[in-house]
Amino acid sequence: MANDPASIIRVVLVGGQAGGGAAATTGPEMPAFGTILDDARVAGMADYIRSSWSNSAPAVDPGAVRKVCEELSK
Repeated sequence: MANDPASIIRVVLVGGQAGGGAAATTGPEMPAFGTILDDARVAGMADYIRSSWSNSAPAVDPGAVRKVCEELSK
């Protein structure tokens, strides 16, 4: 829901894993999509996540995805 979509863009690009607990040693995991999706598709996936489940976050621009990609490549 943040105005800056960088966090969700990073998760879409490089994936993420939730921590485990007493009942399970690992938590849910999201695979990385950065190597198979272009900037527009990453932005679309981020938009979907940010606007689903009654959320109404601002749209993600492919330029924001490019900016995060450049930061990650440093």
